[in-house]
Amino acid sequence: MIQAIFETKDLLNDIGKHIANSHYKVEYIVKELGVTKTTYYKKLKEKRFDINELIKIFSLIYPAEYESVYIGRVLKESMEQAKNGLVSTTEEVFNRCNAKYLKSE
Repeated sequence: MIQAIFETKDLLNDIGKHIANSHYKVEYIVKELGVTKTTYYKKLKEKRFDINELIKIFSLIYPAEYESVYIGRVLKESMEQAKNGLVSTTEEVFNRCNAKYLKSE
């Protein structure tokens, strides 16, 4: 766990380099984060992007890696749920979808 904290610190220290080396302009990153340019540059200078902002930035500049890691995490979580018996039958899923999306007559 401590390793993850140090890795996050390293990402915060190097995020400006990652963005500069990407094919995206700062304006695009700012727009996708939903912040002003001033806020973006202040966060960059003070190294205070939160975890969700880091995920958003890296998902934008490294989309293939993000998708790979994300899919791996979702699959791992799904396998854990199945192993713990947190599964539904096809009929149960079908009935939930019908109740949610189809009008009853």
